[in-house]
Amino acid sequence: MRERIAERPSGYAPRHVLLALALFLNFRTFQYFPGMAAVEEAWFILCFLAFAGFYPLWKLQEGLRFTRFELYTLAVTLVLPILPALGAYGEFGQPLVFGLLAQRSAALVAGLLLLLIAIRSRAILVADLERALLIAAWTSFFLFSAMQLLLDPSRFSDYQGTFVLLASGKYAFRLPSDFLLFGVIYYTLRGLRTKRKRDYVLAFVLFVSIIGGNGSSRMLCICLLSTFLIFLYRWRSLGQSLAATLRFSAVLVLLVAAASLVNPAFIVARGASFSSAFQVVHNGAEGDDASANLRLIEILAAAPYLQKHPLLGSGELSHQWQGGPTFLTSGYFNDSDIGLFGIVFAYGVLGLLFFACQYRYALRAARILGAHAGPLGDAAKGFLVFSAIDSVTTGAFVFNLNITLFFILVLSGIASQMPHDRHLPRETAPCNLPELAS
Repeated sequence: MRERIAERPSGYAPRHVLLALALFLNFRTFQYFPGMAAVEEAWFILCFLAFAGFYPLWKLQEGLRFTRFELYTLAVTLVLPILPALGAYGEFGQPLVFGLLAQRSAALVAGLLLLLIAIRSRAILVADLERALLIAAWTSFFLFSAMQLLLDPSRFSDYQGTFVLLASGKYAFRLPSDFLLFGVIYYTLRGLRTKRKRDYVLAFVLFVSIIGGNGSSRMLCICLLSTFLIFLYRWRSLGQSLAATLRFSAVLVLLVAAASLVNPAFIVARGASFSSAFQVVHNGAEGDDASANLRLIEILAAAPYLQKHPLLGSGELSHQWQGGPTFLTSGYFNDSDIGLFGIVFAYGVLGLLFFACQYRYALRAARILGAHAGPLGDAAKGFLVFSAIDSVTTGAFVFNLNITLFFILVLSGIASQMPHDRHLPRETAPCNLPELAS
């Protein structure tokens, strides 16, 4: 570990744009966009070839020394495709090749090891990642906002279920919110640290973009609120936390009141969706909310397989083999829709525990950093806390494993580039988009 952290590069450079583009591909942000399937497949192949070609050579040069996080990530790249392929072969008779190809995104996890090498060798600085993530967040904001304002989603009805979704008789674009979520968490937690109102405004702008284009924003709002409350009560005294909670509640009431005046139908619809979803969960029977009803049907369809294969799961069915898992419900089935139930369905309890071990490495890196993580480290911690809460209903820490492992890698990278002596001064100035946040 160097004696001092590398100097923060000044301004934004082409390398940050290229890094942001690589992050878009690794997060699979555009996987459902028309014409992007071939690009995504090419990225999978490139990640695999780069890993197979460079990683072994690098480790040989290092004398075959591995950190525990590296060994865990290598194990993940094997377990992620092989375990569900074997499960689906044993339970449904799906050929192994279909099961392995269904999890070819494991190449993205392997590619993270190359990023880890680049960070440790300081070919990529933590500050570069911070700028690239902010570029990705604001690019998502402007791109998705322009799509919603200028394009009619019904014109893309041929891509229903992928690029566009049909809900309550209306088409809407399917817009991944991972980078927007990062931005909301980044600015909110930075605001908690610095007490600057500008950070809260930037977070609010990105948050509005999320709930405006995300049909499943109910749980997202609950998970975000839970995440911020956890950090608020950890970073402030009880009295300060209660006062901040009351102020936030007052502002939220005012915003809801203002929104109800501008667009009352939207507020009524959101309120009704929360109520309907709660009734489905409370009563255990179908209600008025189509999304909650679908998840109840999927849980009931998965229940026999949870009982039959509780330890190792029933595997992952490829959509390229006999139409995929839709026969389980005579219509639609997606294991990521049912959160922890979906993880146990595909990987079993043992698989769930294995993948949950990633948070152990996150906690270890967070303890090393302590209060010296900086805005990016705080945001990485926040995203991981959010993912843990959100995974109850989405299974994000398994089905979006490449994303959660990336933020654990970020924490590890910050720790590797910290000064050897914690008391040495470190550059902790916030990183802003000059045109948008200055």
